[in-house]
Amino acid sequence: MRFETTTLEGSRVELSVNLAPEDVNELFDNVYKQLSQRGGIRGFRPGKAPKGLIKRYYGADVIRNAAWMEFVQDKLPRIIEQADLEVIDQPQLPTLDEIEFEEGSELQLKAIVTVRPRARLHNYKGLKLLRPTVEVSDEEIDNTIQQLRESFAEEREVDRDVVADGDIVEAKVRVRIEGREGEPQEQLQKIVVGSGEYDPPIDEKLKGHLVGQTVQAQKVLPDDYEDEALRGKTVTVEATIERIKVKQLPELNDEFAQQVDADKYQTLEQLREGVRQQIREQKEQAARRALEEQIVEQLLQQAEVDLPPRLVEQVADAEYQRYLQDLQAQGLDLQAALELGEMTQEQLRERLTARAERGLKLELIWEALIEAENLQVSDEELEEELNVYASEGDLDLDLLRQAVQVQEQLQNTLRQRVLRRKAIDVIIDAAQIEEVPAEDMEARLLARTVTSGQAQDSTQAGPESEEAAAAGQVEADNTPDENKEEKEEVEA
Repeated sequence: MRFETTTLEGSRVELSVNLAPEDVNELFDNVYKQLSQRGGIRGFRPGKAPKGLIKRYYGADVIRNAAWMEFVQDKLPRIIEQADLEVIDQPQLPTLDEIEFEEGSELQLKAIVTVRPRARLHNYKGLKLLRPTVEVSDEEIDNTIQQLRESFAEEREVDRDVVADGDIVEAKVRVRIEGREGEPQEQLQKIVVGSGEYDPPIDEKLKGHLVGQTVQAQKVLPDDYEDEALRGKTVTVEATIERIKVKQLPELNDEFAQQVDADKYQTLEQLREGVRQQIREQKEQAARRALEEQIVEQLLQQAEVDLPPRLVEQVADAEYQRYLQDLQAQGLDLQAALELGEMTQEQLRERLTARAERGLKLELIWEALIEAENLQVSDEELEEELNVYASEGDLDLDLLRQAVQVQEQLQNTLRQRVLRRKAIDVIIDAAQIEEVPAEDMEARLLARTVTSGQAQDSTQAGPESEEAAAAGQVEADNTPDENKEEKEEVEA
């Protein structure tokens, strides 16, 4: 048996197979053996009928077709494995009418197989990235501590009868809708005056009124209101003031710090330092995410990946089925979800297909980076990731550790998390990073996107002549490059 592979366009590979006559005979012998074991041939016990009689009994075409299935289902998969091909779809094979396949003769055929694609990356080191500065101001600390005070505040009644801004008013609230008859249901609610959280603004109407008084606020529902029957109708909210309360904030002292967390803080200064550290950690995480997002987008732009349409279709179909299952779990049907999302079924499939393409491309990029950098995961790193994973999901660490021992998929998930983080670290360590004030990040990223798009358009336009293109190539070929090794194409 001999075979050889030839790479075609995209992710297609031509597999040339040559089976010697003895290999072909082995396929036919397996068929004879199986048919003989069935029995049913008069005068012979199962397994004892000779080949010639079996062939006359079943017919040459049946034998030949069965031997071909032996090749397709048993021999060919082993050849593909020996050729180290990661096939993702059924091989394209010639029909029996197109080849010579007989006992005692050699078999020659060509099969087309679609293999898992591999990403090709260029210059993934030296990326230009923007990183938001990580600075914590006293104002941010003060605001956070004020929020803590608000969360520990207690409500107390006041001696006055007049509602003021910032008060908490307990009121009996009724909602009347134009055209609906009968008395509306009355509910006792707390309204924070001046909060701006109410529509219509009943909280603003309460200012300056006395306990026992009833105030109203009205609103005409817009023409695009979701309930068509209520469009253009007037909604009236009535609130009868029952009592007035105010928030009493705790004193800002050491006792308050202990109230927040006595195990961590004994003094107000310790609390402030703890808040500073928490804010810093949050900003560090946000800065890391900003770098990761830029890395992902730049890698997606520069990577060359030939995604087989069949593979994209398979992943998109799986996404679609998961979507339907999620809807069913929520008690929704597809049509209701489409109306809620203001899209058609075709648009949904297009979105899922685009998501599948992006996800597959990114997965292949990580594979290429991990292989190019020869990244590995130690037992210590895997254990550390296990702790992080348990903490993120609020899972029992011992149970999770047992699950990892028996669930290979879960262990692979943890390994991939570590490997992808290492791959990103490689890129960050070699990147050209510019520190940018956090408030300027969005504008700078937008400007970079616009500039990148203009540069791409210019590149696609190309030089004005073949001579200009050649001159540009000569100049590029003779430009010193100290990081040539890092900038060579990496194909994984």
